[in-house]
Amino acid sequence: MTTYTVGYFVGSLAKASINRKLAVALTRLAPPQLQLREIPIGNLPLYSPDFVKIAEAYGLKGEKVTRAADLAPALQRALRSMRDGKAVVLDVDVAVDGAPISQPTWYQRHSIAEIRKKRLNG
Repeated sequence: MTTYTVGYFVGSLAKASINRKLAVALTRLAPPQLQLREIPIGNLPLYSPDFVKIAEAYGLKGEKVTRAADLAPALQRALRSMRDGKAVVLDVDVAVDGAPISQPTWYQRHSIAEIRKKRLNG
């Protein structure tokens, strides 16, 4: 009997991911002539798809924005197209300028406990 080795990808680096658990379970269901082997994605080169070309392949308008100053005009063009019933894909790849989003400093801090305490203590 001829055996075939088939590679598969799991789209997660986490060892305990549900996708990895499902993939392992599926390998147990494979017929004996298939030898299934995981291809670790950590060993693959990084790939960034061209979303503009993908959009155009589906008949949509696509635009890539690489400068923060170009974002507002691109959004305005996209809104105009959408109002005309044409879908648009904006691929925004702008360098972070300032504090990262994970450490927001631009808004006032709110605490439900503090607000409740102020109301109770009047």
